[in-house]
Amino acid sequence: MSEPLSFIGTWNALQALLVVTRNAEPITTRIQRERLLTAAISLNELALQTFKTAHGAYDELIMAVETKHEGESRHQTARRYIQEREHRPSSGLSQEAR
Repeated sequence: MSEPLSFIGTWNALQALLVVTRNAEPITTRIQRERLLTAAISLNELALQTFKTAHGAYDELIMAVETKHEGESRHQTARRYIQEREHRPSSGLSQEAR
């Protein structure tokens, strides 16, 4: 199989799949099948990498909560801390200084 496609290459291959599907044309050539399979694999890899990046950032944020409060998950505690900080009165700093 060929090299994995970039995001744009994956997008273009998926657009081609939509055209083929819309026109009800069978995917008959080996090259068509290979391109579509490569596009699907690349899209899955892109989705997995995006998930791993977001999950890592979320874990980092949640683990910054040193004290989990009774009856709250770390997520709930982190959300409450952020909401309390965002909604408290200004400490004299201008909006630009924040």
